[in-house]
Amino acid sequence: MLYVPMGNYPEACKGFFLAQSRKLSITINSDIPASLQRIICAHELGHARLHRNCSDIKAFHDFALFDETSHYEYEANIFAAELLLDDADVLEALNDDLSF
Repeated sequence: MLYVPMGNYPEACKGFFLAQSRKLSITINSDIPASLQRIICAHELGHARLHRNCSDIKAFHDFALFDETSHYEYEANIFAAELLLDDADVLEALNDDLSF
């Protein structure tokens, strides 16, 4: 895991996962708040676990939090949510009719 300053403006890269010659790495933007770094780390771990064998993609770059534009991003978001959210909190939110 690498922490690199990439800026804290809205369009700054939040983090990325890279698979190169059987070497896997996750880089997190050190300029964003620690609470977001934790979420980005979990999201990138999702890419590492779920998508590292995707032959057509070598890197996942995340510029937007909770980007739902692709199936890969959706799956990484679900992985992060499962890793970070307590089951009781999720059930409470669903009982309050909150949408995920």
